[in-house]
Amino acid sequence: MNNQIRAFVLSFQFLRFVFLSLLALSVFFSFFVAKAHSAQVTLAWDLNAEPDLAGYKLYYGLERGNYPYSVDVGNQTSHTFSNLEPNQVHYFVATAYDIDNNESDFSDEIVYLVPSENEAPVVDSGPDQSVDEETTVTLSGSNSTDPNNNIVSYSWEQISGPAVELSTSGAATTTFTAPDVGVDGSSLTFLLTAIDNNGLSSQDTCIVNVSWVNLPPMAGAGGDQMVDEGDLVELTASDTSDPDDGIAYYMWEQVGGPAVNLSDPEDIQPTFTTLDLEAGDVSLIFQLTVEDYGGLRATDTCVVNVSWANSPPVAQAGEDQIADEGEVVTLDGSSSWDPDDGIVSVRWTQTGGSPVTLSAPTAAKTTFTAPSDGVDAYPITFQLSVTDKGGLISQDACIVTLGAATVYEDAVDGKTYGWSVYDNKPRKANISNVFDDERQGRVIQLEGKGTDNGYVLRNEDGTPWHNSEQFTIQWSMSFGEDFVVYLDVETTAGHRYIYYTPVDSDYRGDGEYIQYGLGSSSKDGQWHGFTRDLQADLEQAQPGVRVVEVNGFLVRGSGSVDDIRLISKQ
Repeated sequence: MNNQIRAFVLSFQFLRFVFLSLLALSVFFSFFVAKAHSAQVTLAWDLNAEPDLAGYKLYYGLERGNYPYSVDVGNQTSHTFSNLEPNQVHYFVATAYDIDNNESDFSDEIVYLVPSENEAPVVDSGPDQSVDEETTVTLSGSNSTDPNNNIVSYSWEQISGPAVELSTSGAATTTFTAPDVGVDGSSLTFLLTAIDNNGLSSQDTCIVNVSWVNLPPMAGAGGDQMVDEGDLVELTASDTSDPDDGIAYYMWEQVGGPAVNLSDPEDIQPTFTTLDLEAGDVSLIFQLTVEDYGGLRATDTCVVNVSWANSPPVAQAGEDQIADEGEVVTLDGSSSWDPDDGIVSVRWTQTGGSPVTLSAPTAAKTTFTAPSDGVDAYPITFQLSVTDKGGLISQDACIVTLGAATVYEDAVDGKTYGWSVYDNKPRKANISNVFDDERQGRVIQLEGKGTDNGYVLRNEDGTPWHNSEQFTIQWSMSFGEDFVVYLDVETTAGHRYIYYTPVDSDYRGDGEYIQYGLGSSSKDGQWHGFTRDLQADLEQAQPGVRVVEVNGFLVRGSGSVDDIRLISKQ
């Protein structure tokens, strides 16, 4: 809560307040926090023009509207209070008096939380990026923050990968030209250090994957978990995928919370036993780094909340979005909630795509301006972390895709237009539009006898989509059992079904049917969002074959789907 109070107080810096005195005096009163000392505050105001003005009095106390202490500052226009009680909210008002000791009414009240001590900056070196060789790359630490609002210096340093020349190493933002890396690509790692005016520093790293042909992996550290003390916990990287040459290396690292011993940090599914808690709750944060056979890397994090009594918060980063160039995009985490002691802090972190500057990285709602088309070949991804009063953490992610999309289903109309049952054996397969409590919106519900029944989405009149311009499919789904999702495509080699199942391996195939796995966790009954480049999936299975048009979305299995759309290649 201290951070919240401090943010409220600082929002009044340099604002001026007007009050009326018994003598119709006008005093303009402003407030600012002294930069050099955490336990003092300076009040300043404009000098009145009245000839009979004699001076000013300042009143203050530790309760709103109650000012047991006062000081007569005479005919001065500022005063510094020193030796204030740390970590305590103070309330100040001012009055003016004339030569006959007539005194004005109180000014508007000013509130100031005296910091307990200087805190180190929170450094954000920006998202990991994937770029082509010989392109200009921007590194941005502009979303770094400091609790005391006084970062005085930045320093960028390259710590791995082929050497590049930074345009500047001493600014929040810098650029460089991606090196020529050849067909296998390479990863460059950069370290950003920020220092405040009391000498405290923090660091953060970011990775720039430079590729020629090889596409980077997508790290998947699994969802957040809630466990008890003494439990055996399993981390899983089964959601990790790579679009071309596969995953060669996994590495787990604990980056937050009391240290635990992982059974094997290089295992896909390492385990550990939680510690016994004396009191309270803790959040353990783990970072997964994966590397494909071409040397490209990606990272993801997960949170394991160990509960003694407290229940963790629930982070909700909002729906995935599509934005046009230059559009102001709002990220909204205000639907996040906590079942008991309340959320005390939030933090937005960009995890992918071209770097953007968030208006308020530590606010529930924040905005940014979508960058120009072609700046980056990948969607912009964000992670929302929320922390409750007991220190437990929850995370959620959202994606902002640049460019126009063709939406075939978003369920908001309450209808099922375009849907039909193509395999009704056994009978009673049903399609309905229902309200989903978890998504807080309408979705399409498919009900039948598992994968025995099949459903298809075409145009509203039942005709094929015939989309010959957009070959990247996005959709969301919630299934608690086996399923098959098919994309009906026409190619230069004839008709193909590219289909996806809840398994951890790819079958691919050289005929009409091409299979990819979405990971076994995709049928855990939770909502998952997927983006697949159909041309890349086709090329990987059948080199040289091109997509001509996409004609429909088919599903076997019982569950819910939403937000089905085709977008331009990302």
